[in-house]
Amino acid sequence: MKIDLVIWTSDSERTLDQSLNSIENAIPTRKTCHKIAVDGGSRDRTVEILNSHGWEVFSSPRGIPHQANRALSLVDSEYYASFEHDILLNPNWLPRMEKLVQEPKAAVAQGIRIFNGSRVFEAIEKYQLQKGRFPRWFYSLDNNLYRTKTIRQIGGYPRICPVSTDGVLRQAVLKAGYSWLTDLDCVSYHLRRSYWHQLTHRIRGYMYRRFFDWQGPGSERFPKLLGGVFLSPISGARIARHQRVPSVFVAYPIYRYVMFHHYLHACTKPRLRPDIPLPKW
Repeated sequence: MKIDLVIWTSDSERTLDQSLNSIENAIPTRKTCHKIAVDGGSRDRTVEILNSHGWEVFSSPRGIPHQANRALSLVDSEYYASFEHDILLNPNWLPRMEKLVQEPKAAVAQGIRIFNGSRVFEAIEKYQLQKGRFPRWFYSLDNNLYRTKTIRQIGGYPRICPVSTDGVLRQAVLKAGYSWLTDLDCVSYHLRRSYWHQLTHRIRGYMYRRFFDWQGPGSERFPKLLGGVFLSPISGARIARHQRVPSVFVAYPIYRYVMFHHYLHACTKPRLRPDIPLPKW
């Protein structure tokens, strides 16, 4: 099987070279068809780095849905792999994904990614990966192998919520009767910054998501969210003990409180109701 590789970038200089090296290490040249990069107007050395690694660079409006659909329009192989600019890919990723995607009705195969850059978030995610704790936000777009025909058939990457493209795409795949398969033993790393930087990043994501998906007082999920804040010191202590990272005891309750506060605050913002046309192939 020879596959196209696609990546989307935007001012990605900090992590891009390391990420591309890991992709090249995991996917040999003999398995690669085209290397397609879609850049969202980078002003740093991103394009230069991509060219030095042999990627063809195309331009697109900034944003994962725009860039991912542009990349998909350029793919001409039966299967293709997608990556973001900050993935450190597992060296055994390709054979494991090839095995999964060959299963009947499989449209997408992915591994998982673990936070790298903050011991706190790394400990939280490793704890969540225990049996029975796999959360829905571990679904991603940055270490996936797709069946090209199927992704085009369902309309490509959804544009309704740019920060939740992965979750909305997965819903579309399942609704169409296909499978989205995950190998929990194929662990890659997500190259991120510090705890405080990531906390700010997740606040922005939560604020934007809530414009589309507000579940405030009166919803079935609200008590669970509120309970998570009150119980967060207990959960933080449990995670800190299990992962042997004492700082989680304080950092986890702060994280849960800040997320819940901004979750509530988002209800005061106008909801987005975009008219999103489906791409034409």
